[in-house]
Amino acid sequence: MGVIGHGYGSEWQMLRYLGRHRRALTAAIAGSRGSTGIDWLDFPFDAKNRFHDAEWKGLDFLPPEHSAVLEHWKHEWPQTGNVMNWDAVGWATTAEGPELILVEAKSHLAEVNSECGAKEIGGLPKIRRFLDQAKQSYGVPIEADWLKPHYQYCNRLAMLAFLSAHGIPAHLVFLYLTGDCVPGAKCPPAASGWQPTLAAMKSRIQLPPAHPLEHVHEVFLPVVAMPSPDGD
Repeated sequence: MGVIGHGYGSEWQMLRYLGRHRRALTAAIAGSRGSTGIDWLDFPFDAKNRFHDAEWKGLDFLPPEHSAVLEHWKHEWPQTGNVMNWDAVGWATTAEGPELILVEAKSHLAEVNSECGAKEIGGLPKIRRFLDQAKQSYGVPIEADWLKPHYQYCNRLAMLAFLSAHGIPAHLVFLYLTGDCVPGAKCPPAASGWQPTLAAMKSRIQLPPAHPLEHVHEVFLPVVAMPSPDGD
């Protein structure tokens, strides 16, 4: 969990939406994939954190019936260093049964950039192998660089591929906020302001034009105001 901006930033805005505008958030994300509702998980406590809260990491949120999947993932992904943190986790209600919703939120353009900091003598070989397996699922050339400059985006895609391969119905939601005011950062005022950066990112990681990402969703959410689910 990073430093929360006072009145700005993706973590602040997610706290707002989950705490004060949960129905609007649910409607925006559920509508992106056709579910009827989402049961959002409370975040875990962490006495070591300044605010005594923590984000969900990796697959620690999986219920006991999926313990074997969790253990397999811990074997496949290094458990030291930075494990994926999720901005929100929930279970969507669908006609086919519950489906996992994983949310990654961004407030400004520079947030799409990241590099893997793992070392060759350490977790890097496991990470590289995990990403390479996912590339095959998405039809991405094995030589595509998923360790930089969009490592976070790529490892989220890899996690979704892992869950799918293990029979857990899951959806990955990239939530792009509009109209935020992060100091010194370029915050798109509308969805159109995100599009060139996102298109360049997908080209850089070599996603094919017809990539099989039906379980990956882009949702654009304003930080100032949006219609309520009831239309008032």
